[in-house]
Order: sequence, then C-alpha cells, then structure tokens
Amino acid sequence: MELNFKPKVLIFIDWFLPGYKAGGPIKSVANIINALQNHYEFIVVTSNRDAGNSKPYNNLKHNKWLDIYNARIIYLTSNLKLLGMLRNIVRKEAYKVVYFNSLFSVRYTLLPIIFIKWVRPNVKIILAPRGMLGDGALQIKVFKKTVFIFITRYFSFFNNVTWHASSQYEADEIYAAFGKNLDVVIAPNITLISKLATQERTKNAGEAKFFFLSRISEKKNLIGAIKLLQKLPKGSNHVSLDIIGPIEDQNYWLLCQEEIKKTTNGVTIKLIGSIPNHLLDNHLPNYHFLLFPTFNENYGHVIVEALSAGCPVLISDQTPWRDLRTKQIGWDTNLKQENEYIQAISEAIAMPQYTFNSWSLKSVEYVMSYICSPEIIEKNRELFAVNPKTPKNATQ
Repeated sequence: MELNFKPKVLIFIDWFLPGYKAGGPIKSVANIINALQNHYEFIVVTSNRDAGNSKPYNNLKHNKWLDIYNARIIYLTSNLKLLGMLRNIVRKEAYKVVYFNSLFSVRYTLLPIIFIKWVRPNVKIILAPRGMLGDGALQIKVFKKTVFIFITRYFSFFNNVTWHASSQYEADEIYAAFGKNLDVVIAPNITLISKLATQERTKNAGEAKFFFLSRISEKKNLIGAIKLLQKLPKGSNHVSLDIIGPIEDQNYWLLCQEEIKKTTNGVTIKLIGSIPNHLLDNHLPNYHFLLFPTFNENYGHVIVEALSAGCPVLISDQTPWRDLRTKQIGWDTNLKQENEYIQAISEAIAMPQYTFNSWSLKSVEYVMSYICSPEIIEKNRELFAVNPKTPKNATQ
C-alpha cells in the first residue's frame, strides 16, 4: 500500500491555543490548521503562556512536543529554549515551508528568519504581517516602526519572502511599506463558524445594546467608541456599551476609565473583561450591535463573529469590510467624519424591531455566503504549495 506523506509546514507564532487574548492572529492560524490538516502536517512553535500573562499554561507540558489542536506543537519557556529548538528542528525536520504570523516579533519572526536563511536557504518563507502595516497601526510607536521598515528594506532583509495578504487592501499596505517588487499572495482569512445566530432578540426603537470586542489597546480605539457615545443627547438611558476583551495596555485603560467618567448623558458603559472564544457564541446574542471604530484591521475576526451572531456592526473604514450600509449589515465610517459616525449610531438606536430582524438575518446570510466559501480554503492551500518561484504581484 502506498503511503501518502503530507508536506510539513513549520509555523512560528508568539501566542497560540489554548490562548485567546491575542485575538485574531490566533484564530487565523488555528483556522488554517483546521481547514488544511488533510493537506499539510503543521508544526507549531509558540510561547507557553497567553498574551499579557506572566504565568504559563498550567495544563500543558512545556518544551515538549505535543500532538494537540490538529498539529504538533511545542510551548517554549525562554529564549534559550527557542535557540536550542531552532538548531534542532531547522536542521532535522524535512519541511519545505515556514510560516511567520507577525512582522515585528523578535523571538518568533526575526531571529528564526535569520537562522533559517542561514541554515536552510531554499525553504519557502511566508510572512503574514496581520494588519501591522496599516496607516492606523503604523501611527502607534511610529518612530520605532519607521526605523524598522527603513533598515529591513535598506538591507533587503525580507528578500525572497512570500508575503501573505488577506485582502487587496492589505496587499496595498505591504507594497506601500516595502516596495512594489514583492512576492505577495492574496489568500483571504479562513473563518470557521461554529455556531450561527438562530434566536431572535428584542429590539425596541430608542434602545441599543452595543458591545466592543477586542484587546484594550490604542490600535483598537476604545476611547474613540466612548467619545462617540458621549455625543449622544442627554437621556440616553436605554443605550449601553459592554467592553469585552483583555486589558493589554494598562495606561490606555486608565485613559478609557477617565472618559467613561465623563459620559454623563445616561449611557451605561461597563467592562466585562475577557471571554474565552468557545463561550462567545452564547454571549453575543445578548447584544444588538458591535461598536468597533478600530484604527486598522487587516481582517477583523471580531467583525465576523458579530455578524455570525446576528449583530450588525458599526466599524471604521480602516478594515476590508466596506459598503455595509448598502448590504444592510452595518456601517463603515471614516473616523474623521465624526458626525457621520454619530448619525450611524443614532440610526442603530432608532431601529425598530422589524428592521433589526431584517438586518440581523442579512448579517448571518452574508457570513454564510461570503465568508464560508471553498474558494477561500483553496487559495490558502495554494499559498503553502511549494512551486518554482514565479513573480506574483497582486496589483498586476
């Protein structure tokens, strides 16, 4: 009987399952593995704790290979363990593709790329910047990021790297940062929906339950969401915002708390905190709309999660999700057009039951028709295929 050996793909990622606090990047990689496990054998190198946690996972062995989450995974405890692992796996494993899930990570991108280029120069290297090159994202720690891009571009550090863009929107960001002569492959993020909204919720005109779902950090612009709600008229006692997500930046959260104190028009704002991914399906149907004026998303898993829960979204125009008002599944608004954003929020609050029911259903249908497609899975499968190098330019 002929054995069918699957090609091996080595993945470096700062945080992975069972972690969830790093948000979308964990889901992106987990969905790739789950969707393509019959085509490739995935080997994951990651840290032994969730993002922002000082304590490691207490139910997993560290520095040992484990067969879990449809992959072979090692959870490392230190930089020394990473260097030792690099020497072993890079030289011994018969892999032909290495996938990096971050642009600026020293431990899980830059050091491994240097080592792999030196030891295995013929390996296919794929790099997913995960929205880190968007205008909004680059404005955070702008000096450090500008210097990094200048130096790596000047010394051609990312030469012979295949860039993974999740959309043309992100491909254009990559070209703008590193030049046009790049190998960029557009493969939309795979989204595997475990549960779609089936229950109808009450929505009266003049009330709205908003939620913010993401890490609490400057890039996600929670302060912007709070300030928008402050602009609503006094007596907005039937409007609320629940903040769901881990506090990544304590200083930023202090600023958010100061803004919450200034919200005196009746809007209720409270912190819910982190909710593990497997519990979100049961939690989100308690709300009406996602309020998420993010500065930049290359994809936005939280947007998809909201839509699949039957919650239309109010987002910025700094994501690939556009023309939402026309589709009747939400609003995508320029952050500089504050009045338009407030108008969208007011429209959501004023929405009666029958209109909300229609928008909620269309949100779910949109996820089913657009997100969950075999074509997207096939494009991701082709991303990892090892073929003779041919120029790929997403703008051509």
